[in-house]
Amino acid sequence: MEKVDAALASLSKASMMPKNAEIKDSIDWYEDLKFGDHIAVWSPPLGGRLDVGYFHHGVYLGQKAVAHYPRDTNGPRAIRLSEFFNGHKEYYIVRYDEEDRDDISRRLTVTAAQYFVEFPRSIEKYNLLTVNCEYFATFCKTGTATSAQIDILMSVLPVLADGIGQLAAVSFGSCVIS
Repeated sequence: MEKVDAALASLSKASMMPKNAEIKDSIDWYEDLKFGDHIAVWSPPLGGRLDVGYFHHGVYLGQKAVAHYPRDTNGPRAIRLSEFFNGHKEYYIVRYDEEDRDDISRRLTVTAAQYFVEFPRSIEKYNLLTVNCEYFATFCKTGTATSAQIDILMSVLPVLADGIGQLAAVSFGSCVIS
């Protein structure tokens, strides 16, 4: 079960946080946030009772608006920044070396995000493993759709499945079903 504990630990906030992210206070967002920023908030399931969860990603469009790709929708949409923060006290800005200093690349990021909001059928339907909010924000920012969170999840799934199998064998091994 040590492997299962290690696998679950890799789904924690500290492990899932983008490697190139800066933590910020949402109260002072106006001091740090610039149009074209790739931003994220931590979303723990079960009301935060477990230290596992995921980061929800979006692109800051400026003027207190964010483009993001939520589950249960037919494509990316633009929402108010306060709605994206959804009461979170902190958020993360995902940094990309030179691109963050270049006003042209920021405008291209915003243009890409706005395009997908206006023409949602131009992007594949939401799929947790292949087209999610992190893929969307990363693609708008870099032109490459990647999700570090999904990479982490896929690396621990076999360990978790094996642990569940072992637990089932111990729990139900002596049961005889007739």
